[in-house]
Amino acid sequence: MLTIISLINIALLVIFVIIDYRHDKDHFSAVKISSYFLFLPAVGLFLSSFSSIFFASQFLESITIEYWNTEYIKYAYFLFTINIFFSILGTMLGSNSNTIILPKVTTFFFYNKINNINTLARFCFLFGIILYVIFIFKIGGLINLWENSYLRTQLTAGLGYYQVLYTFFLNIACCLSLTSKPKPIKNFEFIIYLVITVFVLVSLLQRSPVITLLFALIVTYNFSMKPVKLKIGFFNFILLSFLLIFTAYTSEFRGEEITIDKVMSKNPSELIVKNVFSRLTPIDRYIVSVGYVDKYEYWYGSSYLGLLTSFIPRGLYPDKPPIDTGVYIEYMKTGEEVNLPLDSDKIPVSSSPPGILSGYLNFGIVGIISLSFISGFVFGYIYFLVKHYQNILLTIFFGLVSFMGYIPLSPMGIVKLAMLVLSFGLFSIFVMMNNILYNRGSN
Repeated sequence: MLTIISLINIALLVIFVIIDYRHDKDHFSAVKISSYFLFLPAVGLFLSSFSSIFFASQFLESITIEYWNTEYIKYAYFLFTINIFFSILGTMLGSNSNTIILPKVTTFFFYNKINNINTLARFCFLFGIILYVIFIFKIGGLINLWENSYLRTQLTAGLGYYQVLYTFFLNIACCLSLTSKPKPIKNFEFIIYLVITVFVLVSLLQRSPVITLLFALIVTYNFSMKPVKLKIGFFNFILLSFLLIFTAYTSEFRGEEITIDKVMSKNPSELIVKNVFSRLTPIDRYIVSVGYVDKYEYWYGSSYLGLLTSFIPRGLYPDKPPIDTGVYIEYMKTGEEVNLPLDSDKIPVSSSPPGILSGYLNFGIVGIISLSFISGFVFGYIYFLVKHYQNILLTIFFGLVSFMGYIPLSPMGIVKLAMLVLSFGLFSIFVMMNNILYNRGSN
């Protein structure tokens, strides 16, 4: 049964890519990006369906045994199929829109007339580094963070806006610098920005910001410079190998009493399976969600109430409830009921990428269908705007939201999207002012 559902998932992805390729040859269309990110977990579920021992070791060991239910597992596979179908259907429809909603608002938040890209990139890079240094100073230094990596969440609490801003400006600096010369490998300034930015992002023992940046650079280059060819070459092999090893090992440094010798002594293949394969295959989170709502009840939108206080800095509101559904899913793995908002002393230090499970936990199958479709449609519509405007800032924005192949409109996803749009809006205002000063200087 599970094998058949898995084959249906793979078949759906192949069919959608074939349909999309007939009218859009670009390798980084919204539909193809979504399919790329869904293909690995789809194949993972297919392979896992052949071995109950492997499946249990990768997806069930961290879950309370009361959710080890065959019916829960089957329904979880079914929900993943529902997610694939409706998210890519929404992406396809959004990509083929023919109406621009609020065009003046779009051109304001993503201002397209940029004078002197290199100067602007230098400012963004310098400003990002300054914010990063302030952030590091506030958490007591990098050594303090590395020695207490298991307290990373507590150490950085209340400093989220610093993280958002320095990450944004460093990403913008890299993407703008990338487009300043035809060949990135000969762009020395871009290489410096990239190396330092990767170090900055890695220094907090984070994986997704680094991968998001690298993917955004590929997407930006594809739409702003020349189409990227998907072929297996030496550079692509090195890049993929780096990403696999980096993703596999980074999270291992977050535990208590972890040393470099302990981490490096671990089997690389086992870490890749654990931290890449299992992390990207969300079936454990689906199983937990199915078991939870069967044992307790749906949330009926209560998790979205956290949006009302989400923009208040934790420094001003220490008891602010978390809006990350992934934190709640981690807590749900114990079998306990989640009474929203969760008390601060019960909040787990780790989180699981929830995807569109906010929809299911709040409104059941109707919620997962709706959230999958709307999330996919928004992602596809942004791609439509990129094709229509051919706007560098809009292209960078699309690149930054392309990681994972959709825009999850969970509470955390909505906040991240709003923060990113607002950041681009403020940056566009700065670009306008910079252009005025630049034109005055030229005259």
